[in-house]
Amino acid sequence: STGCSTDSILEMIDIDNFIDHFAFEVLTARSDNAANLRYFRPRHPSGKWRWITYDMDLWSDHNENTLGRLLDPNDIHEYSVYGLLMRDPTIRVLFINRCADLLNTSFAPEITIPVLKQLESSLHDEIERDRARWSNEMKNDPDVLERMMLHLEGRPSIMIGHISKEFKTSPTEFRLVIGDGGSVNCNSINLDHSRPLTYFQGHSIRLEATPDPGFDFCGWSGSFNTDEAVINVDPAELKRIRAEFKRSSSGRNGLQDRLEERSTIDIP
Repeated sequence: STGCSTDSILEMIDIDNFIDHFAFEVLTARSDNAANLRYFRPRHPSGKWRWITYDMDLWSDHNENTLGRLLDPNDIHEYSVYGLLMRDPTIRVLFINRCADLLNTSFAPEITIPVLKQLESSLHDEIERDRARWSNEMKNDPDVLERMMLHLEGRPSIMIGHISKEFKTSPTEFRLVIGDGGSVNCNSINLDHSRPLTYFQGHSIRLEATPDPGFDFCGWSGSFNTDEAVINVDPAELKRIRAEFKRSSSGRNGLQDRLEERSTIDIP
């Protein structure tokens, strides 16, 4: 598809960095991707290409299909590396699942909007000085903060729709329940409380249960039943899944173990 094997691509580029950069481009719907494409590679044999995210002041309307534009092979200015790498099936699945991870966490409005407000508050005086300095040369938009909040509020659901359209899949929601005494890694995110999650049908996710000190993992129950701590499952098969934990049979706890570790002295 790209002319290179997946392993060859992963040897040349920092795939996690690329995917996070690409996902953020899609979230913001920036319209000048081609003009602001920057990347670098450390000058040593194992150095990998990484992308630089900067100059993010030009966002399109929150309905704009940025993903479709960047994946359009007829658009020679925008297609470039984004479209070529998405032709690789392994990298495409990594991108889809990482987007879902971010949409469930860092890209969610309850996360992004407070961060935006905090940044505006801390930079307010500097913003006013900048507006005064360039008032004759740059458009002064007093509603920019409100428009950015509306964008961050509405963009995630639009982004889910665009991912579904461009990759011919559908979103599916399930509830992850985490019992007392542990946490769960879902792909790249760590969760320590129960919550609903949205992923994409046909794209397997990885769930890993991790007990807290002094606890053991008992197994999964609900839509999927097994005592294996790590499972890979199509999210479309899940409606509700629970990670069960129990106190260790020794009756000990993590604090006791740590105190003993610190008090142990090796005698030659």
